[in-house]
Amino acid sequence: MDKIIALLIYIFETMKFVVISYYIIGLKSSNGKKKYLMIPIWLLLGIGTYIQGSLSLLNNLLLITMIVTILFSEGRRLSILSIIIEWFTASFIDLMMWLVLVAVTPLGEQYRANEQYIDVLADVVGILPLLIIGYIMRKKNVVLRERLKYIHIVKYILIILAIVAMCIVSACMQGMMLGEITYGTKRLVVITTIVLSFFVVTLCVLYINVESSRKQLTEINALNEKCIEDQKNYYLNVMKKDEELRAFKHDVNKHMTALKVLVEKKEYDEIEKYLNGLKSYSKTDTIYKTGNLISDYIINAKIQEIREDGPLDVKIIGKFPQNIILGNTEICVIFANILDNAKEAILEYAGKRRLEMEIRNYRDRLYITIKNSSPKRDYEEGISTKKDKENHGYGMKNVHRILEKYDGTIETEWKDCMFITKIEV
Repeated sequence: MDKIIALLIYIFETMKFVVISYYIIGLKSSNGKKKYLMIPIWLLLGIGTYIQGSLSLLNNLLLITMIVTILFSEGRRLSILSIIIEWFTASFIDLMMWLVLVAVTPLGEQYRANEQYIDVLADVVGILPLLIIGYIMRKKNVVLRERLKYIHIVKYILIILAIVAMCIVSACMQGMMLGEITYGTKRLVVITTIVLSFFVVTLCVLYINVESSRKQLTEINALNEKCIEDQKNYYLNVMKKDEELRAFKHDVNKHMTALKVLVEKKEYDEIEKYLNGLKSYSKTDTIYKTGNLISDYIINAKIQEIREDGPLDVKIIGKFPQNIILGNTEICVIFANILDNAKEAILEYAGKRRLEMEIRNYRDRLYITIKNSSPKRDYEEGISTKKDKENHGYGMKNVHRILEKYDGTIETEWKDCMFITKIEV
């Protein structure tokens, strides 16, 4: 009977490892003939388990290793992590099911007599939550493989420690229920659990800090790239206008000669048409200057983008001081985010489009007021008003973070079809 039960446990353990590998982690199946080697290996391990009358730890580890490395085709790092996760996950599920069966069902009242049946039932019942989790993950299209493949080493260790901690706690609960843990052992277990929990919490805090810093650096890098792109567009625009002006100056004598001929012939209608043509030909966009190159790049780039969609009235008053407290990256973050929001609001507005900016300095404080045409909208500080709220809103949080650094403030209001942003720093 022991041999039959051991063989059943071996079969159910195989099923669990395959479910975790394929449905939960999402490992890729081997395409070659290598996967057929699993059949004789699986049979040999099964025969060994049957002869021993129990599924030993060595056979269990060999089974999961063969499943991951032969049935599936992944890199060494992902394979090792998968083996660790699968073994501890299966062990944890078995322990939890065992605890439920012993604590809740009548089988637990006579544990020693029903021990083998409880072990088999724990294996059978343990497959169900794994199948449910795998089904949900497949339906939601969640693939752990892609996340584990490029996982950071800190998170790698954190996952392993977390699973080990859960298994230790479950094993201790099992031992205490069976009365197999002495008072001294209990103390050792408690101390070990506390130390392990401390390391897990510490790693969690470190990882969160690292991820937060990485995210901020990624956002700053993206904004720097955007600033560089705005600078490039700004210079291209200046070069284009300069080229147009040079061409106009080159042909001005020819235009004067043509006008002189028309005047001599008294063809005043033709003169008017010619002058209108020259007016259209010589029209150039104004290059706005605020005394800071970074803000100039961003402001002129945004104005140009808006004017490509239609007319825009622009009014800019004041200049930045030479010794401005804000760094170039911080200026880029503030103006890029505020003017991005202004651009979106202006493009949505059906009436006359306006953009106004005032820059004032008073007692070492900088006051910036930006007004733009905008449809009425509900607005909350730091909360995006864009349609894709899930991927927006971080920009204004960065603006708030910079202003808080310099004890600055930002206020917003909507009044008379104008959205007003006031900054003090």
